[in-house]
Amino acid sequence: MQIKNVFNTARRNTSSTLLLIIQAALTIAILANLVSMINNRLDEMDRPSGIDESVLLKINLYHFGQDFRGDEVLNNDIEVLKQLPQVESVTRTNQVPFDGSGSSGTFSNKPFEEEGGLRSQTAFYRVDENFAETMGLKFVAGRDILIEEKTDLIEAQGDYELHEAVVITSQLAQALFGRVDVVGENVYGMGFTGRVVGVVERLETPWPKWMDASRSLYWSRTANNAPFQRIAVRLTDSANVEEAIQAIEKTIYETYPDRVIQRLETYPQIRARHFSIDSALIFSLTLVLGMLIAVVSLGSIGMATFNVERRTKAIGTRRAIGATKSDIVIEFLTESGMILLAAMVIGIPLAMLLNWQLMAMFSVEQLSWGYPVAVGIALLVLSLIGILYPAFKASSIAPSIATRTA
Repeated sequence: MQIKNVFNTARRNTSSTLLLIIQAALTIAILANLVSMINNRLDEMDRPSGIDESVLLKINLYHFGQDFRGDEVLNNDIEVLKQLPQVESVTRTNQVPFDGSGSSGTFSNKPFEEEGGLRSQTAFYRVDENFAETMGLKFVAGRDILIEEKTDLIEAQGDYELHEAVVITSQLAQALFGRVDVVGENVYGMGFTGRVVGVVERLETPWPKWMDASRSLYWSRTANNAPFQRIAVRLTDSANVEEAIQAIEKTIYETYPDRVIQRLETYPQIRARHFSIDSALIFSLTLVLGMLIAVVSLGSIGMATFNVERRTKAIGTRRAIGATKSDIVIEFLTESGMILLAAMVIGIPLAMLLNWQLMAMFSVEQLSWGYPVAVGIALLVLSLIGILYPAFKASSIAPSIATRTA
């Protein structure tokens, strides 16, 4: 009986009912894509780096002394900094995950002159023997690079060294060899041959938005004499970060005064800097999302209130012929629910169509069917909650109102 009354009401008010359905369908399509974009951005910002971020500091140093000798000065830095009670270990590296600055190249499972090899863009870390320990890398196969496997920079040829012991990530191993246990295999770059001695679970590149952001490798070599150098410091679990930073800065300048600390950051600061645009975008999208939900909710309540006023005499008539208060409430809830269900039927494919257009124009992620379904259900629940007050107001209309003239 309730459904029949709802259909009769909709037939008498076809234009307003269709407008409500179209409005809700468009809202579902837009909200579903907004929620998907927000979640994708959050997932990107929260992606694991493979390192112990909570206890790491990254320090960029610029040396201007005429007598600067990279390996000598940095090795001394490492030994002196390790004496601080707040410091557990120190490593020299040309880059760190998510920093936005570093080196990359194309690597293959076969020499470049041979055909049929698999290739991958790969970030390469040039480090010292303390790298894995300091960064907290987890090995899934093989071992770390030994001290005696470090290359002397003087013996290096060009930008790349020949026949190095290398450690690669499991993602790079899968890309080049189709498996993780690749210890003993060779990887090849331009003028470079590396023998894989270990595989780590994860070591992100400095560029998290890069297509191959989890494909990295590292090898160990002595430092060059370039004025710009980068080190990473692992603090003890009990260290006070602010006190540790003050002690590290003081020690660095005392050890070799002819330099400046260009940037000293914790990993929360590195992430905040690198993902600042994403954070601003998420804030904007969330604001739009909230405004759309508020508009739709207020619109549903306003339309329900309008219908109560417009159908006051009809409701009074129904009460006069025996309809109970609960019948009136259920009728309004059923009417709202059927409009939202019809909107979901239109809104879900519309959301997918909108997503395909966004994918083509802005390279957004593909939308899962679950998003428009979840958004539709959420709007249905919100609408039913919002319409309760007008529905109860309608149910309180006295039967005697039907006998009154306009």
